[in-house]
Amino acid sequence: MSIEQTPPNLENDGIESDVERVSADFDRIHALCEILSPAFPQIEEGVPIEDEALRDKFTELTVLLNELHPADVAAVLESLPPRERNVVWLLVTPEDDGEVLLEVSDAARETLIESMDKDELLAAVDDLDADELAELAGDLPHQVVYEA
Repeated sequence: MSIEQTPPNLENDGIESDVERVSADFDRIHALCEILSPAFPQIEEGVPIEDEALRDKFTELTVLLNELHPADVAAVLESLPPRERNVVWLLVTPEDDGEVLLEVSDAARETLIESMDKDELLAAVDDLDADELAELAGDLPHQVVYEA
């Protein structure tokens, strides 16, 4: 075997550890959503969370989401009930919004787009190429597609 080749078992170990990590992240995100549910109204309104313990959990959730690939964020969003999905969506970095919208199901995409204003939608699609924008065009308001 040449030095450049990785033994198959090491490749699989890397894949398995990635899957385990993502699975653990999903579980942690679900747990954090449960813990944070009393603070959902504050999060939705953009009001700072007063309770220090909840604020720490909010920070942890935000960091976890920011570390995930957009496809994994999409999978997390798909796995959450609608209210939790909308709260978690607020925490996704705007730079990832477009990529995440491409990855979620049509039904989830529709609810996420409905929760965004025109400026947020324009920012979300700003980094998408023409093919990606075309994929979302049917779900976006006409004005957003026109301005994008």
